[in-house]
Amino acid sequence: MIARLSPPGLTGLPKAWQPARTASAPSLDRFEPGAGAGRGPILWDLPQQKPDLSRALAQEMLMGSGLTAEARAAALRDISAIPHPWLSHLRGKENVHLVLLKSGQTLADTPYLRAWTDQELEQDTASAQPPIEQVLTREKAATAALVEKAEAEGDWLRAALESRWEGKRLGEALYQTLEAAGLGFDSQEVQDGRVNLRQLADVPDEDFGEWRERFVALNEKLATVTGDEAQAPHGVVLIPYVVHRGRRVSRMSRNSYMTIKGQDILQHRGAHMWDNRLIVVHEAFAADPAAEVGHYRVVLHELGHALDFAADALPGFGERHRQTIDRLFRQDRQDLENGTNRFLTERAADDPREYFAEAVEAYLTTRVGDEADYYKPENSREVLRQKNPELFAYIERFLGTDPARV
Repeated sequence: MIARLSPPGLTGLPKAWQPARTASAPSLDRFEPGAGAGRGPILWDLPQQKPDLSRALAQEMLMGSGLTAEARAAALRDISAIPHPWLSHLRGKENVHLVLLKSGQTLADTPYLRAWTDQELEQDTASAQPPIEQVLTREKAATAALVEKAEAEGDWLRAALESRWEGKRLGEALYQTLEAAGLGFDSQEVQDGRVNLRQLADVPDEDFGEWRERFVALNEKLATVTGDEAQAPHGVVLIPYVVHRGRRVSRMSRNSYMTIKGQDILQHRGAHMWDNRLIVVHEAFAADPAAEVGHYRVVLHELGHALDFAADALPGFGERHRQTIDRLFRQDRQDLENGTNRFLTERAADDPREYFAEAVEAYLTTRVGDEADYYKPENSREVLRQKNPELFAYIERFLGTDPARV
Protein backbone atom coordinates (compact mmCIF):
# COMPACT_ATOMS: atom_id res chain seq x y z
CA MET A 1 0.00 0.00 0.00
CA ILE A 2 1.20 3.50 -0.79
CA ALA A 3 -0.85 6.08 1.01
CA ARG A 4 1.63 8.87 0.47
CA LEU A 5 3.72 9.58 -2.57
CA SER A 6 7.40 9.05 -1.91
CA PRO A 7 9.70 12.05 -2.49
CA PRO A 8 10.23 12.50 -6.22
CA GLY A 9 13.50 12.56 -8.06
CA LEU A 10 13.48 15.76 -10.07
CA THR A 11 14.90 16.08 -13.56
CA GLY A 12 15.89 19.75 -13.62
CA LEU A 13 16.45 22.60 -11.27
CA PRO A 14 13.71 25.27 -11.25
CA LYS A 15 14.07 27.43 -14.34
CA ALA A 16 12.42 30.54 -15.65
CA TRP A 17 9.80 29.79 -18.28
CA GLN A 18 10.92 30.30 -21.86
CA PRO A 19 8.69 30.29 -24.93
CA ALA A 20 9.07 27.45 -27.36
CA ARG A 21 11.32 28.10 -30.32
CA THR A 22 9.58 27.54 -33.60
CA ALA A 23 10.42 24.57 -35.73
CA SER A 24 8.42 22.28 -37.93
CA ALA A 25 7.51 19.22 -35.91
CA PRO A 26 8.24 15.84 -37.47
CA SER A 27 5.59 13.23 -38.00
CA LEU A 28 5.12 11.82 -34.50
CA ASP A 29 2.97 8.83 -35.21
CA ARG A 30 5.34 7.12 -37.62
CA PHE A 31 7.75 4.47 -36.44
CA GLU A 32 10.37 3.88 -39.10
CA PRO A 33 13.80 2.36 -38.45
CA GLY A 34 16.52 4.81 -39.26
CA ALA A 35 14.45 7.90 -38.53
CA GLY A 36 17.00 10.65 -37.93
CA ALA A 37 17.74 14.16 -39.11
CA GLY A 38 14.67 15.87 -40.44
CA ARG A 39 12.42 13.23 -38.92
CA GLY A 40 12.92 13.81 -35.21
CA PRO A 41 15.60 12.91 -32.70
CA ILE A 42 14.71 9.26 -32.01
CA LEU A 43 16.90 6.52 -33.48
CA TRP A 44 15.09 3.34 -34.57
CA ASP A 45 17.98 1.05 -35.50
CA LEU A 46 18.08 -1.37 -32.57
CA PRO A 47 16.87 -4.94 -33.23
CA GLN A 48 15.22 -4.95 -29.79
CA GLN A 49 13.04 -1.98 -30.71
CA LYS A 50 9.61 -3.22 -31.79
CA PRO A 51 7.64 -0.01 -32.50
CA ASP A 52 4.36 -1.66 -33.44
CA LEU A 53 4.34 -3.93 -30.38
CA SER A 54 5.69 -1.25 -28.08
CA ARG A 55 3.05 1.28 -29.04
CA ALA A 56 0.35 -0.79 -27.33
CA LEU A 57 2.44 -0.88 -24.15
CA ALA A 58 3.07 2.85 -24.44
CA GLN A 59 -0.66 3.52 -24.67
CA GLU A 60 -1.21 1.51 -21.48
CA MET A 61 1.61 3.32 -19.69
CA LEU A 62 0.75 6.91 -20.67
CA MET A 63 -1.90 8.82 -18.75
CA GLY A 64 -3.11 12.40 -18.88
CA SER A 65 -6.20 14.53 -19.20
CA GLY A 66 -6.82 17.19 -21.83
CA LEU A 67 -3.46 16.63 -23.50
CA THR A 68 -2.52 18.27 -26.77
CA ALA A 69 -2.27 15.90 -29.71
CA GLU A 70 1.39 16.88 -30.18
CA ALA A 71 2.39 16.10 -26.60
CA ARG A 72 0.54 12.78 -26.55
CA ALA A 73 1.94 11.63 -29.90
CA ALA A 74 5.52 12.55 -29.00
CA ALA A 75 5.27 10.87 -25.59
CA LEU A 76 3.93 7.66 -27.16
CA ARG A 77 6.75 7.73 -29.70
CA ASP A 78 9.40 8.28 -27.03
CA ILE A 79 8.07 5.50 -24.78
CA SER A 80 7.99 3.15 -27.77
CA ALA A 81 11.69 3.83 -28.40
CA ILE A 82 12.61 1.83 -25.30
CA PRO A 83 13.69 -1.68 -26.43
CA HIS A 84 10.65 -3.93 -26.26
CA PRO A 85 11.96 -6.43 -23.68
CA TRP A 86 12.70 -3.62 -21.23
CA LEU A 87 9.45 -1.81 -21.95
CA SER A 88 7.54 -5.05 -21.39
CA HIS A 89 9.32 -5.39 -18.05
CA LEU A 90 8.50 -1.83 -16.98
CA ARG A 91 4.87 -2.16 -17.99
CA GLY A 92 4.09 -5.79 -17.23
CA LYS A 93 6.36 -6.65 -14.32
CA GLU A 94 6.75 -3.27 -12.60
CA ASN A 95 3.44 -1.66 -13.68
CA VAL A 96 5.07 1.72 -14.33
CA HIS A 97 2.88 4.63 -15.39
CA LEU A 98 3.92 7.89 -17.01
CA VAL A 99 1.59 10.82 -16.38
CA LEU A 100 1.66 14.05 -18.36
CA LEU A 101 0.44 16.95 -16.21
CA LYS A 102 -0.74 20.34 -17.37
CA SER A 103 -0.35 23.53 -15.36
CA GLY A 104 -3.29 23.83 -12.97
CA GLN A 105 -3.70 20.05 -12.74
CA THR A 106 -2.73 17.62 -9.99
CA LEU A 107 -2.47 13.85 -10.18
CA ALA A 108 -6.01 13.76 -8.83
CA ASP A 109 -7.19 15.36 -12.09
CA THR A 110 -5.83 12.57 -14.28
CA PRO A 111 -6.91 8.99 -15.09
CA TYR A 112 -4.10 7.83 -12.78
CA LEU A 113 -6.72 8.21 -10.05
CA ARG A 114 -10.46 7.56 -10.09
CA ALA A 115 -12.42 9.11 -7.26
CA TRP A 116 -14.33 6.67 -5.06
CA THR A 117 -17.54 8.15 -3.70
CA ASP A 118 -18.77 7.17 -0.24
CA GLN A 119 -21.66 5.27 -1.80
CA GLU A 120 -19.38 3.34 -4.18
CA LEU A 121 -17.04 2.46 -1.33
CA GLU A 122 -19.94 1.14 0.76
CA GLN A 123 -21.25 -0.89 -2.17
CA ASP A 124 -17.85 -2.40 -2.96
CA THR A 125 -17.18 -3.15 0.70
CA ALA A 126 -20.44 -5.11 0.84
CA SER A 127 -19.70 -6.82 -2.48
CA ALA A 128 -16.31 -7.93 -1.19
CA GLN A 129 -17.67 -9.94 1.74
CA PRO A 130 -18.79 -13.12 -0.12
CA PRO A 131 -15.49 -13.58 -2.01
CA ILE A 132 -13.54 -12.80 1.18
CA GLU A 133 -15.40 -15.61 2.96
CA GLN A 134 -14.85 -18.01 0.07
CA VAL A 135 -11.12 -17.30 -0.14
CA LEU A 136 -10.74 -17.49 3.63
CA THR A 137 -12.43 -20.90 3.78
CA ARG A 138 -10.42 -22.25 0.84
CA GLU A 139 -7.01 -20.99 1.98
CA LYS A 140 -7.47 -22.08 5.60
CA ALA A 141 -8.34 -25.58 4.39
CA ALA A 142 -5.28 -25.57 2.13
CA THR A 143 -3.03 -24.47 4.99
CA ALA A 144 -4.48 -27.11 7.30
CA ALA A 145 -3.76 -29.78 4.70
CA LEU A 146 -0.16 -28.61 4.28
CA VAL A 147 0.41 -28.54 8.04
CA GLU A 148 -1.16 -31.98 8.47
CA LYS A 149 1.03 -33.43 5.72
CA ALA A 150 4.19 -31.96 7.24
CA GLU A 151 3.30 -33.26 10.70
CA ALA A 152 2.54 -36.70 9.32
CA GLU A 153 6.03 -36.74 7.82
CA GLY A 154 7.54 -35.61 11.12
CA ASP A 155 8.72 -32.32 9.64
CA TRP A 156 7.73 -30.04 12.50
CA LEU A 157 9.72 -27.07 11.19
CA ARG A 158 7.91 -27.16 7.85
CA ALA A 159 4.59 -27.51 9.66
CA ALA A 160 5.34 -24.38 11.67
CA LEU A 161 6.43 -22.48 8.57
CA GLU A 162 3.33 -23.52 6.59
CA SER A 163 1.18 -22.19 9.41
CA ARG A 164 3.18 -18.96 9.57
CA TRP A 165 2.93 -18.43 5.81
CA GLU A 166 -0.85 -18.58 5.87
CA GLY A 167 -1.15 -14.79 6.02
CA LYS A 168 1.04 -14.29 2.97
CA ARG A 169 -0.84 -16.87 0.90
CA LEU A 170 -4.19 -15.55 2.04
CA GLY A 171 -3.22 -11.95 1.28
CA GLU A 172 -2.14 -12.82 -2.25
CA ALA A 173 -5.29 -14.85 -2.88
CA LEU A 174 -7.54 -12.09 -1.54
CA TYR A 175 -5.85 -9.43 -3.62
CA GLN A 176 -6.04 -11.47 -6.82
CA THR A 177 -9.67 -12.47 -6.25
CA LEU A 178 -10.85 -8.95 -5.43
CA GLU A 179 -8.83 -7.46 -8.26
CA ALA A 180 -10.43 -9.88 -10.72
CA ALA A 181 -13.85 -8.88 -9.38
CA GLY A 182 -13.09 -5.21 -10.03
CA LEU A 183 -12.98 -4.37 -6.32
CA GLY A 184 -9.26 -3.78 -6.05
CA PHE A 185 -8.72 -3.47 -2.29
CA ASP A 186 -5.10 -3.79 -1.18
CA SER A 187 -4.11 -6.55 1.23
CA GLN A 188 -1.58 -6.21 4.04
CA GLU A 189 0.17 -9.08 5.79
CA VAL A 190 0.14 -8.67 9.58
CA GLN A 191 3.02 -9.95 11.66
CA ASP A 192 2.10 -11.59 15.00
CA GLY A 193 -1.61 -10.97 14.38
CA ARG A 194 -1.59 -7.33 15.53
CA VAL A 195 -1.53 -4.04 13.66
CA ASN A 196 -1.69 -0.40 14.76
CA LEU A 197 -4.40 1.21 12.67
CA ARG A 198 -3.03 4.75 12.80
CA GLN A 199 0.25 3.57 11.37
CA LEU A 200 -1.51 1.43 8.80
CA ALA A 201 -3.90 4.19 7.73
CA ASP A 202 -1.28 6.92 7.27
CA VAL A 203 -3.98 9.59 6.96
CA PRO A 204 -4.35 12.94 8.74
CA ASP A 205 -5.81 12.76 12.26
CA GLU A 206 -9.04 14.42 11.16
CA ASP A 207 -9.64 11.60 8.64
CA PHE A 208 -8.73 8.68 10.89
CA GLY A 209 -12.20 8.15 12.38
CA GLU A 210 -13.76 7.74 8.96
CA TRP A 211 -10.92 5.49 7.81
CA ARG A 212 -11.32 3.30 10.91
CA GLU A 213 -15.04 2.83 10.21
CA ARG A 214 -14.26 1.76 6.65
CA PHE A 215 -11.58 -0.63 7.90
CA VAL A 216 -13.95 -2.29 10.40
CA ALA A 217 -16.65 -2.76 7.75
CA LEU A 218 -14.26 -4.22 5.18
CA ASN A 219 -12.48 -6.57 7.60
CA GLU A 220 -15.47 -7.97 9.50
CA LYS A 221 -14.38 -11.52 8.60
CA LEU A 222 -10.65 -10.91 8.99
CA ALA A 223 -10.07 -8.78 12.09
CA THR A 224 -11.50 -7.41 15.32
CA VAL A 225 -10.79 -3.82 16.29
CA THR A 226 -10.32 -2.40 19.77
CA GLY A 227 -9.38 1.26 19.93
CA ASP A 228 -6.54 1.88 17.49
CA GLU A 229 -5.45 -1.77 17.31
CA ALA A 230 -6.68 -4.62 15.15
CA GLN A 231 -6.34 -8.31 15.97
CA ALA A 232 -5.92 -10.27 12.74
CA PRO A 233 -5.89 -14.00 13.57
CA HIS A 234 -5.48 -14.99 9.92
CA GLY A 235 -2.39 -12.80 9.46
CA VAL A 236 -3.83 -10.44 6.88
CA VAL A 237 -6.12 -7.41 6.63
CA LEU A 238 -7.57 -5.44 3.74
CA ILE A 239 -7.06 -1.70 3.23
CA PRO A 240 -10.29 0.24 2.59
CA TYR A 241 -8.94 1.94 -0.49
CA VAL A 242 -6.32 1.57 -3.16
CA VAL A 243 -4.27 4.53 -4.09
CA HIS A 244 -2.59 4.41 -7.47
CA ARG A 245 -2.18 3.08 -11.00
CA GLY A 246 -5.54 3.99 -12.38
CA ARG A 247 -7.59 2.39 -9.62
CA ARG A 248 -10.13 3.95 -7.34
CA VAL A 249 -9.06 5.98 -4.35
CA SER A 250 -10.90 7.32 -1.33
CA ARG A 251 -11.35 11.03 -0.80
CA MET A 252 -8.77 10.89 1.98
CA SER A 253 -5.99 9.24 0.02
CA ARG A 254 -6.87 11.34 -3.02
CA ASN A 255 -5.90 14.42 -1.05
CA SER A 256 -2.29 13.26 -0.79
CA TYR A 257 -2.07 13.05 -4.58
CA MET A 258 -3.20 16.64 -4.91
CA THR A 259 0.22 17.67 -3.58
CA ILE A 260 1.77 16.66 -6.92
CA LYS A 261 0.93 19.69 -9.04
CA GLY A 262 1.53 20.47 -12.67
CA GLN A 263 2.94 23.87 -11.80
CA ASP A 264 5.62 22.26 -9.61
CA ILE A 265 6.47 19.73 -12.32
CA LEU A 266 6.76 22.63 -14.77
CA GLN A 267 9.60 24.05 -12.69
CA HIS A 268 11.52 20.76 -12.77
CA ARG A 269 10.32 19.43 -16.16
CA GLY A 270 9.85 15.88 -14.84
CA ALA A 271 9.97 13.71 -11.74
CA HIS A 272 10.25 10.01 -10.99
CA MET A 273 8.85 8.28 -7.91
CA TRP A 274 10.07 4.72 -8.18
CA ASP A 275 8.45 3.52 -4.96
CA ASN A 276 5.15 4.43 -6.64
CA ARG A 277 6.28 3.19 -10.07
CA LEU A 278 5.32 6.65 -11.29
CA ILE A 279 6.88 9.09 -13.75
CA VAL A 280 5.44 12.60 -14.06
CA VAL A 281 6.39 14.98 -16.88
CA HIS A 282 4.89 18.38 -17.61
CA GLU A 283 2.99 18.33 -20.89
CA ALA A 284 4.99 21.32 -22.15
CA PHE A 285 8.15 19.20 -22.24
CA ALA A 286 6.65 16.18 -23.99
CA ALA A 287 6.03 17.67 -27.43
CA ASP A 288 8.73 17.64 -30.09
CA PRO A 289 10.08 20.26 -30.28
CA ALA A 290 9.16 21.28 -26.74
CA ALA A 291 9.18 24.59 -24.93
CA GLU A 292 12.57 25.33 -23.38
CA VAL A 293 14.17 21.98 -24.25
CA GLY A 294 13.62 21.70 -28.01
CA HIS A 295 14.36 18.18 -29.21
CA TYR A 296 15.78 16.97 -25.88
CA ARG A 297 13.59 14.07 -24.71
CA VAL A 298 12.58 14.54 -21.07
CA VAL A 299 10.37 11.44 -21.32
CA LEU A 300 13.36 9.29 -22.29
CA HIS A 301 15.43 10.73 -19.44
CA GLU A 302 12.75 9.78 -16.91
CA LEU A 303 12.36 6.34 -18.46
CA GLY A 304 16.13 6.01 -18.07
CA HIS A 305 15.65 6.43 -14.33
CA ALA A 306 12.95 3.75 -14.39
CA LEU A 307 15.25 1.34 -16.23
CA ASP A 308 18.00 2.03 -13.69
CA PHE A 309 15.78 1.24 -10.70
CA ALA A 310 14.17 -1.76 -12.41
CA ALA A 311 17.59 -3.20 -13.21
CA ASP A 312 18.66 -2.88 -9.57
CA ALA A 313 15.90 -5.30 -8.56
CA LEU A 314 16.98 -8.10 -10.92
CA PRO A 315 18.89 -10.78 -8.97
CA GLY A 316 22.52 -10.94 -10.01
CA PHE A 317 22.12 -8.57 -12.93
CA GLY A 318 21.16 -5.73 -10.60
CA GLU A 319 24.31 -6.03 -8.51
CA ARG A 320 26.51 -6.06 -11.62
CA HIS A 321 24.62 -3.13 -13.12
CA ARG A 322 24.96 -1.00 -9.99
CA GLN A 323 28.66 -1.80 -9.63
CA THR A 324 29.34 -0.98 -13.28
CA ILE A 325 27.51 2.35 -13.33
CA ASP A 326 28.95 3.43 -10.00
CA ARG A 327 32.45 2.50 -11.17
CA LEU A 328 32.12 4.33 -14.48
CA PHE A 329 30.74 7.40 -12.75
CA ARG A 330 33.57 7.48 -10.19
CA GLN A 331 36.09 6.98 -12.96
CA ASP A 332 34.67 9.87 -14.99
CA ARG A 333 34.54 12.12 -11.93
CA GLN A 334 38.20 11.37 -11.27
CA ASP A 335 39.06 12.09 -14.90
CA LEU A 336 37.17 15.39 -14.64
CA GLU A 337 39.25 16.39 -11.63
CA ASN A 338 42.36 15.54 -13.64
CA GLY A 339 41.26 17.73 -16.55
CA THR A 340 39.48 15.27 -18.87
CA ASN A 341 35.71 15.72 -19.16
CA ARG A 342 33.81 12.65 -20.37
CA PHE A 343 30.41 13.88 -19.17
CA LEU A 344 28.05 14.86 -21.96
CA THR A 345 26.06 17.25 -19.75
CA GLU A 346 26.46 18.97 -16.40
CA ARG A 347 23.48 17.00 -15.11
CA ALA A 348 25.22 13.71 -15.88
CA ALA A 349 28.02 14.69 -13.49
CA ASP A 350 25.65 15.07 -10.51
CA ASP A 351 25.36 11.43 -9.44
CA PRO A 352 25.26 7.88 -10.88
CA ARG A 353 21.45 7.96 -11.34
CA GLU A 354 21.55 11.10 -13.50
CA TYR A 355 24.64 9.76 -15.25
CA PHE A 356 22.73 6.68 -16.38
CA ALA A 357 19.48 8.48 -17.28
CA GLU A 358 21.31 11.02 -19.44
CA ALA A 359 23.21 8.21 -21.16
CA VAL A 360 19.97 6.39 -22.03
CA GLU A 361 18.51 9.59 -23.53
CA ALA A 362 21.73 10.13 -25.45
CA TYR A 363 21.98 6.58 -26.80
CA LEU A 364 18.44 6.61 -28.19
CA THR A 365 18.67 10.03 -29.87
CA THR A 366 20.57 11.91 -32.54
CA ARG A 367 21.03 15.54 -33.43
CA VAL A 368 18.28 16.84 -35.68
CA GLY A 369 20.22 19.85 -36.90
CA ASP A 370 17.49 22.48 -36.96
CA GLU A 371 16.82 25.58 -34.85
CA ALA A 372 15.14 23.49 -32.14
CA ASP A 373 18.35 21.55 -31.52
CA TYR A 374 19.53 24.04 -28.91
CA TYR A 375 19.19 22.27 -25.53
CA LYS A 376 21.83 19.63 -24.76
CA PRO A 377 22.43 18.84 -28.44
CA GLU A 378 25.63 17.11 -27.33
CA ASN A 379 23.54 14.49 -25.51
CA SER A 380 23.33 12.21 -28.52
CA ARG A 381 24.50 8.76 -29.53
CA GLU A 382 27.27 9.98 -31.80
CA VAL A 383 28.79 12.19 -29.09
CA LEU A 384 28.39 9.48 -26.44
CA ARG A 385 30.27 7.03 -28.67
CA GLN A 386 33.10 9.50 -29.30
CA LYS A 387 33.41 11.09 -25.86
CA ASN A 388 32.73 8.14 -23.55
CA PRO A 389 33.17 4.85 -25.43
CA GLU A 390 33.15 2.71 -22.28
CA LEU A 391 29.81 4.10 -21.10
CA PHE A 392 28.50 3.85 -24.68
CA ALA A 393 29.42 0.16 -24.81
CA TYR A 394 27.73 -0.54 -21.49
CA ILE A 395 24.48 1.24 -22.43
CA GLU A 396 24.46 -0.70 -25.69
CA ARG A 397 24.80 -3.99 -23.82
CA PHE A 398 22.23 -2.94 -21.23
CA LEU A 399 19.56 -1.98 -23.77
CA GLY A 400 20.22 -5.19 -25.67
CA THR A 401 19.53 -7.27 -22.57
CA ASP A 402 16.23 -9.09 -22.06
CA PRO A 403 15.41 -8.68 -18.34
CA ALA A 404 13.26 -11.80 -18.49
CA ARG A 405 16.33 -13.88 -19.37
CA VAL A 406 19.01 -12.58 -16.99
